[in-house]
Amino acid sequence: MLADIQKSGSGYTATMVRELNHSAAEVWAYLTVNEKLKQWFPELSVEELRTGGAIKFDMGDGCRLVFIEKLNRITDHTPRDLAGWHVCLAVIAALLDGRTIESRKSEWEKWHEQYREAICAIAE
Repeated sequence: MLADIQKSGSGYTATMVRELNHSAAEVWAYLTVNEKLKQWFPELSVEELRTGGAIKFDMGDGCRLVFIEKLNRITDHTPRDLAGWHVCLAVIAALLDGRTIESRKSEWEKWHEQYREAICAIAE
């Protein structure tokens, strides 16, 4: 499912929601523990965790991860970034399920085209 891209004040927000059948602690570890981060985004590391983000957890059989990217403006690079984050969230879900995504590049190319079309539609 594509991100929900909305005009927000002087910029935009892109909201991605994933329903994951895993505990909040397992999902949070993929977002905050460097060893787990490296599995889905090798260039990323957490230097310091601090207040500023918002995550709503349903502590039942899984959790709901809401990823919001605030965009000051739409550029030619925006669809690339959104497709990248989309694939990163898919990789986290696959890893939690004990699966892998064979070709992240193929996944990215598929989603990049869809995000490019979505951005074109909203930026008109």
